[in-house]
Amino acid sequence: MKYSILIALALISSTCKKEKTTAVGAVVVNTSVHCPESVDSVYAFQSPKLGGGGNIFPSEVSCMNDTLWKYPSFNPNNANEICYIERKPFSSSRFLKYNILTDEKTVLYENVTYGGQPIWCKNNWTYFAGFGNNIVRINMSSGNREMLTSLNQDRNVTPNVLTSQCLFTRFVTNSEMYGIKLGPQGELLDTLNGIPRGDWRDNIGTSGVGYFKLLTKNYETGIVDTLCEIPLERGSIKDIKIHPNNKDVYFTHYFRDGMYKVNIDTKEVTLVKEGNNSCWYDTFSISQDGSKIVFEKVYCQVGWPGAMAAVSMKTEIWIMDIDGCNESKLNLEF
Repeated sequence: MKYSILIALALISSTCKKEKTTAVGAVVVNTSVHCPESVDSVYAFQSPKLGGGGNIFPSEVSCMNDTLWKYPSFNPNNANEICYIERKPFSSSRFLKYNILTDEKTVLYENVTYGGQPIWCKNNWTYFAGFGNNIVRINMSSGNREMLTSLNQDRNVTPNVLTSQCLFTRFVTNSEMYGIKLGPQGELLDTLNGIPRGDWRDNIGTSGVGYFKLLTKNYETGIVDTLCEIPLERGSIKDIKIHPNNKDVYFTHYFRDGMYKVNIDTKEVTLVKEGNNSCWYDTFSISQDGSKIVFEKVYCQVGWPGAMAAVSMKTEIWIMDIDGCNESKLNLEF
């Protein structure tokens, strides 16, 4: 059975030894995958330098001399190519593509505004929300931009990588919102009950309801199934992607926790990568051949030298094997 998934981190050593897994509650942990603890107390969460107490929500302000690289997405036609957002200090953002083999970087769009991850689809267009809460697509060869909606009410776009159709949420008011399905060129295909958010393949969407419960919904039958529930202490769901095998769903959390996968049939949850207070995994993409994950690695610290906020984040784009091994940083300096 094929699935279409709609859904609502961490530092390891340079080598990844194959070791047996250890069951911890409902989660299977690969004991060879770990993340070093923070060196001292200056890192973000419950830091003594901020008086302790509850969690601090980091401001997305880079250090004055640092660039943020965000929202990577694989080319579904070429696993050696990605697109991403670059945000330089005191400057506007731009949208680029990068060839991992040749190290070639191409600027596709200057002064891009975005409200989430651009998703590169099979038709060679990238779809995302931006430019005033609208649905946008950019051609990955020419860089041409097309506005698919214009009401400034649309967010949470979820493209289907294979069909290039899009699901998104239209926020009419704070209490009135609904889902919309668009064709590849922006043609209206359907309206949906519920709010799509996550990943989508074929007829099944996976959604992080309340961001603490991971569900699948079959859009043909309407059947909803719970994959797993997230303990509050692990933080809410940040990103979710369905593996091209249509059997495993990968997801990350907002801050502190790691990257996981859950099997749709068995509902077994496995820790792929571990995170901590100072370094975690964020938005990510799985290559169409299912062998690689490209991801946004976030470093968080209190009182970073030159930072403009009490708590600051730095982001980089890394790549690793689907099992979490062979992690390496992509050189995106340009």
